Amino acid sequence: MHEDKCISTDSALGSTSKRKWKCSLGHVWTSTVNSRTALGAGCPSCAKYGFDPNIDGFLYFIEHNIWKMYQVGITNIPRKRLKVHSNLGWELLELRGPMDGHLTQQWETAILRMLKAKGADLSNDKIAGKFDGYSEAWSKSTFEVSSIKELMRLTEEFETN
Repeated sequence: MHEDKCISTDSALGSTSKRKWKCSLGHVWTSTVNSRTALGAGCPSCAKYGFDPNIDGFLYFIEHNIWKMYQVGITNIPRKRLKVHSNLGWELLELRGPMDGHLTQQWETAILRMLKAKGADLSNDKIAGKFDGYSEAWSKSTFEVSSIKELMRLTEEFETN
């Protein structure tokens, strides 16, 4: 079992302040103290599932015509991740990458922050329940967009204002 160590200034147990962590294999990531200590979240690079920011990533934009929803997400292995979504009826609109995994993760976070601020109904489980990726999905009627390029442009404008 790997032991993770906080390499930033120490904080109280349960704190929501972010700190840098380093696992015994040398991977470094940022997480809240609460997430790491109380919730047990560990090194994303050592995890057996999920997105690894230390390798190249892809940003994807998909739509569901029946649910009338869009979703943005990140993955290290697009074919595998998009197959999961296509099994639920999602269709790929655009895929960007490969690009630096940390940059991919930053783009997704910034896009979701912009969408929330602009009124997109992220995490709306009333339409289709809680499906894989529902927290990154929104109704087309609450925020209409046509591409990752447009999402990125709107996010840059939002971040600079």
